[in-house]
Amino acid sequence: MKDLAYSLGCLRDLDWLAASDLEGKCVMDSSLNQRMGPRDCNFFLRDEREGDKLWHVLVDYEGPGCLTRFWTAGDFDGELEFYFDGAREPAIRTTLRAFFSGGLFPFVKPVVMDCADSSQGRVSYLPIPFAKGCKVRACSGTGSFYWQINALRYPHGVEVQTLPSQWSAAQRQALEQVCNRWGRDHGFPGGEGARLVRVEVPRRSEVVVFESEGEGCIDQLDFDLGSEPEALSSLALQICWDGEAAPAVAVPLSHFFCQGAKRRDFSSLLLRRQGGRLSAAFPMPYAKGARVKLVNSSTADLGLTVGIAHRAAPCTTELRFHCRYQREHFTYGTLYQVLKLEGRGRFVGLNQVTQQVGAAVHGCFNQEGNEYIYVDGEQDPSWLGTGTEDYFNCAYFYLLGEVDTPTHGCLDQSYSDTGLEERGRVSAYRLHLLDAVPFHRSFLLLQEAGCPKKGALAGLNGREQLVYQWTCYWYQGMVDQS
Repeated sequence: MKDLAYSLGCLRDLDWLAASDLEGKCVMDSSLNQRMGPRDCNFFLRDEREGDKLWHVLVDYEGPGCLTRFWTAGDFDGELEFYFDGAREPAIRTTLRAFFSGGLFPFVKPVVMDCADSSQGRVSYLPIPFAKGCKVRACSGTGSFYWQINALRYPHGVEVQTLPSQWSAAQRQALEQVCNRWGRDHGFPGGEGARLVRVEVPRRSEVVVFESEGEGCIDQLDFDLGSEPEALSSLALQICWDGEAAPAVAVPLSHFFCQGAKRRDFSSLLLRRQGGRLSAAFPMPYAKGARVKLVNSSTADLGLTVGIAHRAAPCTTELRFHCRYQREHFTYGTLYQVLKLEGRGRFVGLNQVTQQVGAAVHGCFNQEGNEYIYVDGEQDPSWLGTGTEDYFNCAYFYLLGEVDTPTHGCLDQSYSDTGLEERGRVSAYRLHLLDAVPFHRSFLLLQEAGCPKKGALAGLNGREQLVYQWTCYWYQGMVDQS
């Protein structure tokens, strides 16, 4: 049963990210209309006029599903309504400002974040399941209505229980448990992880820091750099699963932990830095063994302490954790490939460092680029983005500055008034939970390095130079032969 208890459980306990159950298709509808020109706001599915009110319908889904994320930009207001299962009257009637305030039950902080919490973005991660359909509409006079809605669309026949109008004591307790976890150190698991052991990694060499045979699961990785922060720049993490020679994880330590630009503390549900200690809590099951290595590319010997919390446990999934880093030089307006996969799995996160090279006309204007996701060979993307900072749940070039939350954050935002220093640099991350993207045959994530339509108007396309670095996190198994 895909009910509220199931969905809240997925926000509290994250082992399901590695599970083989890939039921449902993740879609994202948004205010972007590819035929409308350079603006990525004020597009709606349709309009409905009632008396003197003009309602904008954002989505109108048929069949079972669950809204997993709702994002808007800025502090504009207006009426907001949710209709479930073909009903003529709204089950939820409120205002946009009240909905994202975090004070309207059940849309409460920290599962719901307002502008101050998310650097001018507003986002709700409260799951909204529906059995037969869901319509969301708004009546707002703003001239810049930016919005995104993520949903899991289930096949007909899947049993889903619609969001209740009256919550039981058990449901309230489940939500409270989610809020307690997300509110404590931004959700990173409690405890100290495994005992830290000193490891020396000789120059131009590699060291195996963990090796296990048989079935099991790595629950947490800890690396304490102590007083040798240069290790963060020079060490790379490699992980091989089930005796495979090729690493499923191959990434610089700095980029794995979202430290590819400014080095700063942060905390989230799955990644954290506290001083010299870096921690990751992605569930990492394996069936025939695991090997974790550190590779030192520098000309100096490096030392650090390492702790890997693991347990012997039956492996009930064929999905394995993967991570990949890439660095490219683009000209403004380039549409590039972030990640392309064949097989089945689940995309669960991205961190990215974007940097304008030299003097720039607009600081952070590269954040105007949209993202597009195609799954299982579809010709039209089922995910339409409205801007890079929007993907990271913020808005207006991170107007309120740097931020870190359980699911997303901006960890660096650098400007220069003179144009002689680095400017337009952004480091941001986003982790996908119920908005993770399952795929059965293929997955393709494309992104614009700056919006080509806006770049054409500003005269930037092909001229302004950009350096992009990105790290993707996902789970992947065998190709589906059915």
